[in-house]
Amino acid sequence: MILKDFANPFYVETFKYPPLDYFIFSVIKMHHLQPKHTVVKQNEAKELQAQFNISASQLPVIKSADKALPSEAKIGDIIKIERKDDKGEKSAYYRIVVL
Repeated sequence: MILKDFANPFYVETFKYPPLDYFIFSVIKMHHLQPKHTVVKQNEAKELQAQFNISASQLPVIKSADKALPSEAKIGDIIKIERKDDKGEKSAYYRIVVL
């Protein structure tokens, strides 16, 4: 059963565990305080690597099991994380998905 609250941009999944007759709540998929995570396209990834003169192996890592990742993220993809500072200015951080 998936509950969706339209006032807040997050989802909660519940699973009923029959032998004990109670619900198990999984991790919140998205929260309004969570930075936006997007998968970088291949051509953008090449431009990024050329701009900063780095290879994909030099990027910081993010685990594939991280709940903040978009569902379409695969191992080896580069993820763009957009964070806001205290003044509301956006900063981009990049990570590569690993196992």
